[in-house]
Amino acid sequence: MVRVCSAEKKKRAIPHRLISGPEQRHTNCVAGEFLWRSAAAAAMTVTAGSRPVWQPNSESSACEKCRRHFTLVFRRHHCRGCGKVVCDKCSEHRVILPESYNYGPSKQRVCDTCYVTLVAIEYQLGLEQGKVVPPDYPAIRTDLLRRVNSYLSLPEIGWGSEGDHNGVKVSMRSIESSPVSCIRSKMLIKAPIKKVMEVYSNMDVWRNWNPYVSSRTVEQVDGTSKVMTAVYEFPVIDKRDSCFFTSIMDSSTVEALEDHKGLTVAAISVDHPLCPVEKGMVRSDMHISLSLLEPVDDGIYTHFTSIVHSDPKGLLPPFVINAFLSRGSDHLRGMAKFIEAKLQS
Repeated sequence: MVRVCSAEKKKRAIPHRLISGPEQRHTNCVAGEFLWRSAAAAAMTVTAGSRPVWQPNSESSACEKCRRHFTLVFRRHHCRGCGKVVCDKCSEHRVILPESYNYGPSKQRVCDTCYVTLVAIEYQLGLEQGKVVPPDYPAIRTDLLRRVNSYLSLPEIGWGSEGDHNGVKVSMRSIESSPVSCIRSKMLIKAPIKKVMEVYSNMDVWRNWNPYVSSRTVEQVDGTSKVMTAVYEFPVIDKRDSCFFTSIMDSSTVEALEDHKGLTVAAISVDHPLCPVEKGMVRSDMHISLSLLEPVDDGIYTHFTSIVHSDPKGLLPPFVINAFLSRGSDHLRGMAKFIEAKLQS
């Protein structure tokens, strides 16, 4: 539960690493510094000690977060934390606001930015007071590397025949004691590895070819590692989310890739105090998400290999899950087209 009440708590600073990437869902703003200023402004507004003046409806024809225009069916809402006019999608969270807001003990609607800010404040206070146990990142890194080497060491004979999906070679294999298959996708992207990483590492850009996925940074652990959460809103099935630790590594530092050049991006599911399971959401289990980027033809091309073993959980039967996961080639092909088009523009 998020609750920030005392005057002392209101004055506390929020570590930059906790809200350095409060990427709101459905946002069109991807500049990190802008996001930092937005979160800092939200922190000052929400913890200032008084209920904000609501932005008049007449002053905003579109959501202040996603910029989607309001209609008779796409309605306005006010964030009780900052007073801004937002849409329902950008204000799905409910929290208990400071006592000085005079809303009482009931939870109030807040925008994504205010929610991330308040949760970060509570997390920092919990750390200082010893009430919150932070993730054991050394142990998580060890587990991540163990899984990376384990999946990269799987014998080639276990992978099924590669099917060509419009330039993406896809193969599947079963994993012992797992009802879902492991998917491997390969593709050659006509772009230098640096350009590919610029796009691949920025999940906000993914919405250009995959509108069903949105994400935000939960905690920036260091320069190459962070904890993120992603929401998957696919048609028909229940919404899924994941909370995962992801790290970028030089491929030569990975035991199973010591002779390789390029970069390796790996991720596994983790638990984090800032990322609780929300009502109505199914938490998926990411056993491994592994991406290998290798320069080809003097760096003109990048060979991209993706290995994903993830269980979306819920009540979906395994054969439906496996059929759905095999469509991951659409995501990789969409990313490649976006990168190549960006280079040509």
